[in-house]
Amino acid sequence: MGNDASSLLNHLRREADALREETDVLVPSSEREFLDLGGSLQDFWAKSSELTDLARECAAAASGEAVDRTITDLRRELDRLTGLCNLEVSSESLKQLDRIVGVVSGLDTVLGEFKRIIRKLQMLGISTRIESARLGAAGRGFSTLSDDVEKLGLTIVDHSARIRERSGVLLSHLGQARERTVLIRESQERCSAEIFAAVRGNLDELTRLSERSHRLVAELPERVAAISRGLGDIVQSLQFHDIVRQQLEHVAQAFADVENEIRGTPDDIDKDEAVRLASFSSDMAEVQLSQVANARERFDEAVESIRRNLRDVAGEVEGLVADLASVASGGEGGQSLARVGSGIAQVMEGIRQFTAQGQGMAETMRDVAATVQDMAAFVVEIEEVGSEIELIALNASIKAAHTGAEGAALGVLAMAIQTLSVEAREQTEKVSGILGTISEVSARLQENAATYMPSEEVRELLAELTGLTDSIGRESARESEMLGRLSAIGDRLGGEMREKAEVIEFHVPVISGLDAVMERIGEMTARIRREVPHVDQGRQPERLRELLARYTMEAERDIYRRTFGESPGQEGDDDVFPDLWGDETETPAPADDGLGDNVELF
Repeated sequence: MGNDASSLLNHLRREADALREETDVLVPSSEREFLDLGGSLQDFWAKSSELTDLARECAAAASGEAVDRTITDLRRELDRLTGLCNLEVSSESLKQLDRIVGVVSGLDTVLGEFKRIIRKLQMLGISTRIESARLGAAGRGFSTLSDDVEKLGLTIVDHSARIRERSGVLLSHLGQARERTVLIRESQERCSAEIFAAVRGNLDELTRLSERSHRLVAELPERVAAISRGLGDIVQSLQFHDIVRQQLEHVAQAFADVENEIRGTPDDIDKDEAVRLASFSSDMAEVQLSQVANARERFDEAVESIRRNLRDVAGEVEGLVADLASVASGGEGGQSLARVGSGIAQVMEGIRQFTAQGQGMAETMRDVAATVQDMAAFVVEIEEVGSEIELIALNASIKAAHTGAEGAALGVLAMAIQTLSVEAREQTEKVSGILGTISEVSARLQENAATYMPSEEVRELLAELTGLTDSIGRESARESEMLGRLSAIGDRLGGEMREKAEVIEFHVPVISGLDAVMERIGEMTARIRREVPHVDQGRQPERLRELLARYTMEAERDIYRRTFGESPGQEGDDDVFPDLWGDETETPAPADDGLGDNVELF
């Protein structure tokens, strides 16, 4: 081949050296921009972690758990208020008051019987003194008996008068109690159905908003996981840079082998040696052309995948922020909450009114009880007087019997006095029965009055209800504050991701350089074929096998085999390269939040 062979080999050596230099620097030339991308992804990951944590916190608040508890407490207290506004209690109190007034009015009739008994006792006393005077010394003791009976009769008169006086006081108290009960009923009617219905309606609206939050919370884990998976895919795909760099290093090393193989070739090289070197150069160039073409395709594909994933994750973030904002309590929920607070204030104003009346009612019923107690004391004294009269009459009967026939009239008088004492006892029992009925009804009215809670308890309940509505307000403000932060982080993160996706261009010069390398390799192999028609005769399979052994990735070996028409390795021999390139497989979904707590991008 002579000078032509020497010229070709020198050309091949120079081309191999140039290709070595070009392929060696292509990927490293993008290192700076690639590291910048990695830094941005680290920032995105930190912000997405913050977003995820804040989204969970916000969802927990918006999920209604705290609000649900508060609404439940509000419903419980409203039920309690409903009991306070129970019209049935007031109606029953009015019935009992009408009953007790009728009973007290009947007391005058019973007390009138005491007057009749006292008049008879007075007549019997006069008769006893007359008969005692007639008997002289024998009837001396009966005169004293008459005086005692008359005094005791006056005591009964005094006590019955006091009972009658207390009866008037009692009727006055009962009249006041009835007026208060009517006022209480009117206040209850004002604060009852309409206001309570409005409050409960707004609580139902709050409950509906809370249920909507629950539905969002149920979806949140998967949506947060989708964000994490998207970022995980991006982070994993970053390994392409190192893999392509390694692949091109092998290409550069192969061209270095070509350059080394040809270096030092003499100008008068024989034909066979020239064909061998040309064949070796051609085979090496063909393999490297396939490797470079593969690297170019994968590099471009990986960068586009990063850009696409950045846009997708940005969309997930923005969608999550929008949905979380839709369940904030500041809108419909805030209006419902304000109406609940206003309704409760109206209810409490009504309760304050009839509670004040209820307190007066309770005081009145305590006065009733005290009056009944005084009356009962007088009745007891009347009973004791009656017993004394009966005892005196019994002693008089015995003494009259000892007097003999002369004392017969006094015996009859004594028996009459004894009979009147029995009648007095019967009347006192009637009065006691009436007072017992009054006490029973009074106790029931006191129980009803007890349902109108003391003003202190009303203040406590109002404070509790105000605290509950304030609690919902605080939850609403807390949610709004969290949503504001979440929206700011989410909007910023989504915007930065989209912006980054649009400005990623470090692959452009790499792809352009790889195109130039492929074109140069193509020209190199074309010249060999053109100037050495029988180049295949100089192939050296054993030397090419050394190249195969050098490859560290099965994908490189498969490219080699396909270049020379061999069967590629069994699918799945390499667990790294195909997955990283996404060859018809999906990146496995990362567990939990994606990459755990120890993610290092570089």
